[in-house]
Amino acid sequence: MHSCIEQRSPNYSPQITPADQYKQATSIPGFVWKCQICLGSSCSTVSDEDMVNDNVSPNISSDRITNFMSDVKSQLESLRKAQDKLVDSVTFCSDKVTDFEASLKQISDNMKIIENLKQSNENLKQQVCKLTSKVNELEQYSRLNNIEIQGVPVKNNENVLNIVENITKFLNVKIDPTQVEYAHRVQSQKRDNTNNVKNIIVRFTSRKLKYEVLSAVKTKRQAIGLTSPGLKIEGVSQRLFLNEHLTSENKLLFKEARDAAKTKKYKYVWVKNCNIYVRKTDDSRVKSIRSLDDVNSIESTASKKSDGGGTLIAVRKEYQAVEHYKWRSDAEDIWVTLYLDDGIKKLHLCCVYLPPGDEYARISFASNLEHLINRVSEDTILICGDFNLPNVNWIPKNNALFFCTLKC
Repeated sequence: MHSCIEQRSPNYSPQITPADQYKQATSIPGFVWKCQICLGSSCSTVSDEDMVNDNVSPNISSDRITNFMSDVKSQLESLRKAQDKLVDSVTFCSDKVTDFEASLKQISDNMKIIENLKQSNENLKQQVCKLTSKVNELEQYSRLNNIEIQGVPVKNNENVLNIVENITKFLNVKIDPTQVEYAHRVQSQKRDNTNNVKNIIVRFTSRKLKYEVLSAVKTKRQAIGLTSPGLKIEGVSQRLFLNEHLTSENKLLFKEARDAAKTKKYKYVWVKNCNIYVRKTDDSRVKSIRSLDDVNSIESTASKKSDGGGTLIAVRKEYQAVEHYKWRSDAEDIWVTLYLDDGIKKLHLCCVYLPPGDEYARISFASNLEHLINRVSEDTILICGDFNLPNVNWIPKNNALFFCTLKC
């Protein structure tokens, strides 16, 4: 037998084709080969015949590879476009967020401006209220010597000074014509005044004379036993009223106070020194009405202090004493008259507390005291208490002390 032996170079190594490598790999049981892209897709698996058949045309493998690469490029292009869209969307959102932040900052700045404007507006309102109140006080102060006469019919060629003279004669008050600065009619502001009767304003030269006239009205009403409001004076009016000359604002406030007092069953509502006061009962504390807030707080404030203020006068049983409720002012004061030497002598005692900084209470007490001194000038008056007037100069006069020259 003839055998043929092939001579090979010592450096010769057999050529291993990809098909041989695939054969070796697929000899492992259960092995299935996929490319990296096909691992995530439903790409078909290359068969053994495709890989191991030596007669496979190289062009077929190249076409598949080309198609594969084309698919990869297409997918990459789609991803790139999607990425570009995503970048555009993120950029758009970022711009919107920037715009939103700018708008939010603008809103925040505007809110600060609005809050400042609100505060400024509130301050202006308070200033306007204070100025309005101050103007009303000044206007009312200018009317302290005035009285207002209502209900006198208008006559042709009338003389208002003669009307005033007839009224004062009826009240038994002597007035010299020189003590009247002026007397004239003014248009009534009441809308329901169908008779269109103009009120008469009289200005006296002194406040003392004004109080004498107003006090004479009460005395006259008591003397003739009048129970209905108004006075009847023959030749002047069938029903006239004499009151303090209040400003328009205080007239409205007085009306509100009367309505509230009627609703809440207050016994007294009156005007004194052009100030409005209320009192629930004879032994309750006087409350000053200076604004609508005071009107709204009538019930709560007065009821809390209905048992009395911060003053007390204790009198021993062997002394005859009478308390004067109507002598009280807007301050916390109590008045008692002691009858000494079997009633021959009278001693008027007053215990008063003036709250610190309460100008209205001081003015009310001082005005009330002046009026009482004129009424009981023949008697002895003793005043004690807590005045809270550190800047007052106290000077002796006629064995008594009077306070004057307020510096506070």
